[in-house]
Amino acid sequence: RAIEQFTTLGDLGRLATCHHDCAGLLAVAALGEPGSQYRELRECANHALLPKQSKKLVQALRHACEALRAAELKYGRISTATAQMHYAVGRICRDGRLFSPAIHHLGQASLIYYEVWCGYARCKTHPDVTTAFESLQEAIDNYQVRDPKCVDLPRELRDAIDPEASRCKCSQCEKVETDDVRFDRCSRCKVAKYCSRECQRQHFKEHKNACKVCEPMASKIQEMRDKEPDPSSYVPDGYAPKLQHKAELAREAQRRSEMVTPRRAEGEVVPPESEAMDVG
Repeated sequence: RAIEQFTTLGDLGRLATCHHDCAGLLAVAALGEPGSQYRELRECANHALLPKQSKKLVQALRHACEALRAAELKYGRISTATAQMHYAVGRICRDGRLFSPAIHHLGQASLIYYEVWCGYARCKTHPDVTTAFESLQEAIDNYQVRDPKCVDLPRELRDAIDPEASRCKCSQCEKVETDDVRFDRCSRCKVAKYCSRECQRQHFKEHKNACKVCEPMASKIQEMRDKEPDPSSYVPDGYAPKLQHKAELAREAQRRSEMVTPRRAEGEVVPPESEAMDVG
């Protein structure tokens, strides 16, 4: 009822919070309380989820994606709320053994948390950064190209966790990305997004220090992600698994080809103090 009410009112901040709370409750219903004996035993057993558990986890992921969309539209990229929603999506994907989207969203959470806390707030470190980065490292360490115990997602939810599904508010003004036009992100910190060069110039005085602080972390996360195996180069053992993997790759390629292609795709912009900006 609260979600319906906040949707009608257009209150994106509270809507994101409601969806996030629903995602957390459903994840606990599916997997147990974090740190509980039941959850630890389930993780040690390394079994596939039961159908009832999988259904609840899919529902949790749907709410987490809705929370992320609302936070991006309300707060933009440079926000702990947006980082929190990325973290929620990443953790649920990780629990569902969907490693590639988990690594993407946990990487985004680590990067945004780092820019906000260590860049803007000038903290040396912060528990949010540590937790997100440890979860990212765990997802990379346990990565499997094709996990037979992964949760099966409907098509619309696979689209929702795709990096191309992001629709952010400009870091300077109130303009929002659309299906047709995507904004450019800062080429140094990989966090801030701008609708135009003018907005980037206006925001740079405020953004300059955080941008420099975040650059090493952005490079480190990119190096970690570069180690992610290429699914197309993976060859499973056995004739039937090979055919199944080939069919899954074909379905994924078709899904991505059918996603909305923007007239103006996301590019990168160099900070004003550097060479001339190159807007894609």
